[in-house]
Amino acid sequence: MKNLLIGFAVVATATTLSFASPFGAEEEEEHFDAWFRNVDGKVVTGSRFEDLSFRSLNERVFGAEMGEDPLFPFSADEPGFQSFGDDQGFGNNWDPFTVFTFNITRTLQVWNGSGFDDADETMNMSFEGDSVDSGIGQVGGFTFGGSPSGTLHDHFELTLNGAGGDPDNGVYLLGLSVGVDGDASSFSEEFFF
Repeated sequence: MKNLLIGFAVVATATTLSFASPFGAEEEEEHFDAWFRNVDGKVVTGSRFEDLSFRSLNERVFGAEMGEDPLFPFSADEPGFQSFGDDQGFGNNWDPFTVFTFNITRTLQVWNGSGFDDADETMNMSFEGDSVDSGIGQVGGFTFGGSPSGTLHDHFELTLNGAGGDPDNGVYLLGLSVGVDGDASSFSEEFFF
């Protein structure tokens, strides 16, 4: 499992890089959102670009770059969550008014140079007045979604909280699982921001 997580860290780091053009302007990387597909009643995570175009049927690592807004140096609102009532022929529609929920699956992790350790920092996830902080072990989240068409495109606010001050710079790993509210068997495999 440790080698698997190291592989996730490398992928996560690679997806959040941006580069400078020869003219000196920084080019923004193309980000993608977590896409929730219904596969036999279970949430399966894939990815879609912000313009809703298809990226991957299976994706479990999503880059979240803190501090893109200098006024909020420890916050991000990417990646988002997406699902569609008619998933372009994939045959995995969500019913109208489907309500999702999530769990933070583990203590927030921080990269130590060769693997991940439990972090002293915590991660807050908030959306439309609901909020939850990571803690020790698994923490239950809150419900979201429920549109009449079965579609979803939400962006939660992620905020890294320091232990008694500003958080340390680093690469953090937030484990998540999403399911349909009230159906424990529907939860996805663990995925990572």
